[in-house]
Amino acid sequence: MAVKLRSTLKRLAALLPILILAPDRAWAGNAVEVDDITGPVRVNFENYNATTYGKVAFVRQSVPWCGYCREMIPAWNELGRKYRNHPDILIGELTCTSDILEDGMLCQHFHDLYGTEAYPSILYGDPFALKIHDDEGERRSFIEMDSFVKKFERRCAPWNLDLCDEESTERILKYSQMDINNLKIELNKIEDMVAASKEAYLKETRDFEDFNKEFHEVQEHAVNELSVGRPRPPRLAVFEKNFGVFEKKKALSMDAWKDSLSAASVSDMYMMKNILESKTSGEVRNEETEFVSDEL
Repeated sequence: MAVKLRSTLKRLAALLPILILAPDRAWAGNAVEVDDITGPVRVNFENYNATTYGKVAFVRQSVPWCGYCREMIPAWNELGRKYRNHPDILIGELTCTSDILEDGMLCQHFHDLYGTEAYPSILYGDPFALKIHDDEGERRSFIEMDSFVKKFERRCAPWNLDLCDEESTERILKYSQMDINNLKIELNKIEDMVAASKEAYLKETRDFEDFNKEFHEVQEHAVNELSVGRPRPPRLAVFEKNFGVFEKKKALSMDAWKDSLSAASVSDMYMMKNILESKTSGEVRNEETEFVSDEL
């Protein structure tokens, strides 16, 4: 803890002249942005399981106003471009801002699981059992990160059957042998369950925000009434009583959404999606080949 504190203080001391002499530099840095089109893949709470399925993850948590986050963007973009379509490795970008629902939830999840606090934080390994790569801010050049990523070992997936145990192999072969329509039906059942639980959570969130807004207005009115000697408005007690009810409903719906995503993973949703995408792209290629043949 002492070492981490000294390191943090040292960074702040180095940043102080920038904050005093050129405050815009501290936040804006240069004009370079994360290239999530051809570089690092944006991940969030909702797409994380599907995006990382069968891969080893290398995920960066950042915030827009972090100077150190911006400094490493050129190297991070270069790394993301190199591995953008890699079958076994995912370079992921996670922006930790509370105004983006799925991003903020995944950041909180990582904080609870792995204790990530500083920005940028880089996590790596099994997507469901990540490790902190570099807590002290070193080894963040492209060459250093690339050298680290190159050592990642492949994981079990439909394209890596040699790494799968017997049970996983049987499940992959089962879905691979299903026709596309039946596979879509099975997949849609799970996706509908996840979508319904998410919509329920979003509804409870909107209800809570509407209630909270009105609660603040009632509180302000009560303060004004009390300040001129009038009695405490009875309506305030009603809102105080109901606040916990709305808060609990929101928390329960969020837990239900998380549970549905976990159930989707257990139900092989991400495995099925991958196999379906492979089958679909295979059909498209076959149709294109037939079309060319007819033309000739």
